[in-house]
Amino acid sequence: MHAVFSMWCNAWCTSRRLQIPNSRCLLDDRCNGEDSIEHYMSCKQLWSWCNSSFFTSGIHPCTEHFCVIGPEDDNSIIAMALAVFAVYNTSNKWRAKNSPCPGALTNSHFKEQVKLASLYSKTTRKFLFNLHRHH
Repeated sequence: MHAVFSMWCNAWCTSRRLQIPNSRCLLDDRCNGEDSIEHYMSCKQLWSWCNSSFFTSGIHPCTEHFCVIGPEDDNSIIAMALAVFAVYNTSNKWRAKNSPCPGALTNSHFKEQVKLASLYSKTTRKFLFNLHRHH
């Protein structure tokens, strides 16, 4: 939840927030978006991963979903909170390396972050178990 609350408060250490010009999306080296919360809300790499991992019917990128205020059901709220956590930690990891994540590795980094989150949350473990059981 820290990643979600930090996003709500605009406390992510993105290049845009720190006023560093010409910064690129850190989630995928093929993406030309900027390192900003606003970009991550609509980043195609993130939403492609969300749809393939959590939403079989497909969910469209929008601010409300990324901010975890638009989903109507508990499973969607958990999925979007996991997605925000994955973006937050993946972007921070690659920001520390001073380069964007190689596109071929992005999905594996997102999955790694979801596994990390499940270590600390029984609700997350239950959600992931049920999700994989139905796929």
